[in-house]
Amino acid sequence: MQYGLGFSEALQIYTLLTIGDGLVAQIPSLLLSIAAAIMVTRQNTDEDMGQQVVFQLFDNPKALTITAGILFVMGIVPGMPHFAFLLLAALAGGGAYWMHRKQKVKEETKNLPAEAGGNSNDPAAPPKELSWDDVHPVDVIGLEVGYRLIPLVDKDQGGELLERVKGVRKKLSQDFGFLIPAVHIRDNLELTPNSYRITLMGVAVGEAEIRQIKN
Repeated sequence: MQYGLGFSEALQIYTLLTIGDGLVAQIPSLLLSIAAAIMVTRQNTDEDMGQQVVFQLFDNPKALTITAGILFVMGIVPGMPHFAFLLLAALAGGGAYWMHRKQKVKEETKNLPAEAGGNSNDPAAPPKELSWDDVHPVDVIGLEVGYRLIPLVDKDQGGELLERVKGVRKKLSQDFGFLIPAVHIRDNLELTPNSYRITLMGVAVGEAEIRQIKN
């Protein structure tokens, strides 16, 4: 009545205005939720927030591909501004394709052999630093037994040698005041069936044969 509109015309206009006002009112809360999510889920690195956001949005082409698809769908919806949405979809799709090609070229260049396209006068690559992976483990104290002595060290066959070795280690550690290294026991088919060998740092220091006496 105030603007001289008919009932149906006023209903149509004020329905659109109500929906639009509701959508506009949700934009600040949406942006606030996105900002809070970024703050909570950000990685604890030396990079600042802006660098991380740019890296996550534009380093992986998947993000721009999904964005291009959503913009394209919105652009073909009747009543939407087709030119703006389709243009943004084309820009996002072009950016995703460019980043995909860039990453593919980077991977191909990385997988090329070192001598490909190189110069013979280029300085050699620096030697790799040594690490513990280059050191083969050696048992401090080792006990090797023949196959007939395996029942002595196998708990399933009633062997008590492991428990007795632990007891001796505990007693010697208490007497000497330092921890005796663990004794690693393994079978050795190179030994005679009833023989055993004691090693220190991989070097054999004693070897003998157990003779079984039958009553």
